[in-house]
Amino acid sequence: MRAIRSTALIYAILAVATMAATPTLLWGQTGTLSGTLVDGETGETLIGANVLVTELTQGTTTDLDGRYIISGIPAGDYTVQLSYIGFQTVTVNTVTISAGEITRIDYILQPEAVGLDEVVVEARAIRNTEANLLRDRQKASAVSDAISAEAISRSGSGDAASAMTKVTGASVVGGKYVFIRGLGDRYTNTTLNGSSLPSADPDKKAFQLDLFPSSLLESIVTLKTFTPDKPGDFSGGLVDISTKTFPDQFSFQFSASATYEDGVSFTDSFLGYDGGATDWLGYDDGTRGLPGILANKPQEEEMPDEFDLKDVRGGITNEIRAGRADTLNLYSGAFNDQMYASLRSVPVSYGFSTGVGGQTTFLNLPIGYTGSATYGRSYSMYSDGEYGQWSLIGGTVNDVDNLTPNTTFTSVPRGELLSRADSLEFGNYKNQSASDEASWGLSGTIAVRPSPRHEIALTALTSQSGKSQATVLGGFRDQAPQVTFATQSLSYQERSLRSYQLRGKHAWTRSNLEWKLSRGANTQYEPDLRFLAYDINVREVTAGVDTLYSLGGGNAPAPQRYFRDLNESNWEFKADLTIPFEMASGRPASIKTGIATTAVDRTFRQRRFDYYQGRPLRGSEEVNFTSILDGAGGDLSAYFDPDNMGVIDTVNVGTITAFVPGLYLLETSPLFANYDGGRNVMAAYQMIDAPVTSRLRIIAGARFEATNIQNESLDMTLPESQRVGRISKIDVLPSLNTVFELTSTMNVRMAATRTIARPTFRELAPFQSYDFVGGNIKQGNPALDRTTINNYDVRWEWFRNPGEIIAASIFRKAFSDPIETVIQTVGEGQYLSYQNVPTATVQGFELEGRVNLGNLTSNTFLSGFSVGGNYSRIISTVDIPDEEMVLIRAGNPDASASRELEGQSPYIINANISFDRPERGLSASVYLNRFGRRLTAVTQGATPDVYENARTEVDAMLSKSISRNVRLRISAKNLLESEVRQTQTFKGTEYTYFGYSRPRTVSFSLAFGIN
Repeated sequence: MRAIRSTALIYAILAVATMAATPTLLWGQTGTLSGTLVDGETGETLIGANVLVTELTQGTTTDLDGRYIISGIPAGDYTVQLSYIGFQTVTVNTVTISAGEITRIDYILQPEAVGLDEVVVEARAIRNTEANLLRDRQKASAVSDAISAEAISRSGSGDAASAMTKVTGASVVGGKYVFIRGLGDRYTNTTLNGSSLPSADPDKKAFQLDLFPSSLLESIVTLKTFTPDKPGDFSGGLVDISTKTFPDQFSFQFSASATYEDGVSFTDSFLGYDGGATDWLGYDDGTRGLPGILANKPQEEEMPDEFDLKDVRGGITNEIRAGRADTLNLYSGAFNDQMYASLRSVPVSYGFSTGVGGQTTFLNLPIGYTGSATYGRSYSMYSDGEYGQWSLIGGTVNDVDNLTPNTTFTSVPRGELLSRADSLEFGNYKNQSASDEASWGLSGTIAVRPSPRHEIALTALTSQSGKSQATVLGGFRDQAPQVTFATQSLSYQERSLRSYQLRGKHAWTRSNLEWKLSRGANTQYEPDLRFLAYDINVREVTAGVDTLYSLGGGNAPAPQRYFRDLNESNWEFKADLTIPFEMASGRPASIKTGIATTAVDRTFRQRRFDYYQGRPLRGSEEVNFTSILDGAGGDLSAYFDPDNMGVIDTVNVGTITAFVPGLYLLETSPLFANYDGGRNVMAAYQMIDAPVTSRLRIIAGARFEATNIQNESLDMTLPESQRVGRISKIDVLPSLNTVFELTSTMNVRMAATRTIARPTFRELAPFQSYDFVGGNIKQGNPALDRTTINNYDVRWEWFRNPGEIIAASIFRKAFSDPIETVIQTVGEGQYLSYQNVPTATVQGFELEGRVNLGNLTSNTFLSGFSVGGNYSRIISTVDIPDEEMVLIRAGNPDASASRELEGQSPYIINANISFDRPERGLSASVYLNRFGRRLTAVTQGATPDVYENARTEVDAMLSKSISRNVRLRISAKNLLESEVRQTQTFKGTEYTYFGYSRPRTVSFSLAFGIN
């Protein structure tokens, strides 16, 4: 709701502007001439070039993007003259202007010295096409990869995260986090139109790219080498997401889609629970909110327990005990009684999107506008999940033949591996999870050009999602391997993004200025996360088999309810000044200098409440709540019945009255789990872009970044060294990029740069968090330092034809003080934490190709086919900390002192084949993505680490125009039904740590568009 209120005014303004901008050209007897003019030597667009319709003496000049538009031209044939100082004037004869249509003329103008005898015509440089992005890559100052709106649409990707799986060297983890060249979120940066985005993930730096619906995007560009005009905190890649901006013509699109998923759509056994009335809008209406009586209670204020109600010490009167009982009743009855999942029916997943864009005039000023909206509802579920914790117990690796299970939840137990478990309990084993997610997004831009050399634009974007999830698990834990340990969790995760960006471009005779002022806010709200654990004990008795259900005890922790609220916001201002100059050789060069400042604030708040079962005084009637849990799954509704909440009985001994509680509530919120974080980065840079020779271009400079980070726990009882994490650093980050032009279509690039990686707020925060599925405990480390990385890249690239490329790259990265997840052991317990390890290296190579078969053969049928693919091979090495090596070699004396980087895939493969027949309105594509086995989690001692198994995904898409304005698209995903599987391998046996199957999906969409 907060996201809706804060953006409603801006989107109302955008909607009014859009409706006011109805394009009369579609119905008039006049047409429009537009296009782009490009410098044939540098590939840059020309600002201020002249375009004249000679018969009408009507003309204009190109804008900051080299674009021009002349409206209101009567239908007919004309002569158009294109000119620019220092360039050859071009005359184009017989340009036909049709009523209600736009005629495009795009030219590459050559300097006068070239003296060409003919005019060179190329396809229009639209930024959302693959051909134009490849042209940008050819002229770019850094090694980069990109995917356009054209390719995103062709692949059927629903959001930015799935689109990134098509980028060379990129893999997507968890459906939302992008790893570039095998490097995780810490080494990846995400920007929106060049401005930083806040992160709403409590544990990660990376932005959750699934928040961006693909319909809002123009392109996604991934920089793989650093230049000083970019933020210095990336090494794997910088992902810049561009939204749609100033269109040349009016357009309107609307699409609707439905997705069928095997085993999920139309099922009546979907796990879920009752939510709020606004779940379909992606936010909770307060149904799950913290009740007022608890919200208003100070977190540190203790709540009465059963002993307070039976306290008969001197001075504690009946009235005091009665007051405590009243307070206990109020708190215990504050929550609803739903702590368990139920079954329900769901339809197919579905979605809608719409977009509008165009140009108009206001007070004789050209105004560009775009607006997009998207909505989706998706359902997913698996019923065959598996989770297990395995340890090396009983000696060294030479003494033990099998790993021992500590915890397992599975629907199909493997008895030969679960020797400690009781086969009588296997019928209660299960691992099921289902989620219901609603999401929507809005985006709008208004741009004004006071003159062709000046542009100011305002972009507003918001995205909202709400995900309800229910999970039911059954298996055992090591405290009681012969008793089924069952858990249920109900959760709701509400995420929102709001981004506002005001930016300007200004071109003068000798300089260009570009500035951006942006404000971003990202939230993740998790209200009323409910966790319930209980034991199921199956016993053989004379009459057959008896099943006993029980809550509490060492094996089953008390029922719990969590409330978590994360808010992160940032302000950013940056300005870049480019001053062109002419070298002694006469070649054009430029100096670019700029400043940037970023301020990020984060607050994280968590509250936890546990249910406890009271015990009656000696001699009173004993109330056995566990006997209520009978039946196939235990009557949980009866256990949490309001009649069992609070005081259920009184005991009178003489004149003393004591009270007996049933289920009552206590707050167990650790104060150190709440923290405030702030990060301020001041930056300044200078760089030069100079063509040393006609073929050699050097881009060199340095960036200065001053970083101050402070993360402070609210628990004032902790010593400052454990309560406050601080980093104050000044870094000078040099960068050298060279581009050698072997031919007009072939480059060799080399780069040597230094970048940094900062710890996240969560990694600096000292609090412990609990994984409700696996039971892992994770704790931050306030003593962390930032990481420095030296990066080296070489790339050969050949742009054979428009839209085609063949490229090969090699790279190496050397890390100092990288941050890694490690095992910390305290007494008999252990938890995951973070620490700086000495060094790490990542090195590898990449191959990429994209070819139209029509350029290889004269066969007309094959001319509609294009094939593409990329392959990345990556090798990483991380030094294992000495303290950890002591534990490892106690169980495996021959263990290596190094391991791979977490999340690093040793190889990544992408391949596709596309068929396109525009004259028939037909296109089809098949995409393949595969990543290699990658390290997921580090384990204790000589127990094998956890790896995610390699996975291959194949998707296909078919699109056909039904009429001029209507298009049908059918897409199928995960055709191989690849599964998620994380395993530990020991002496040739594979032990599943976590896994579940992923079904095939088939989507149908119908799109209507006007251009």
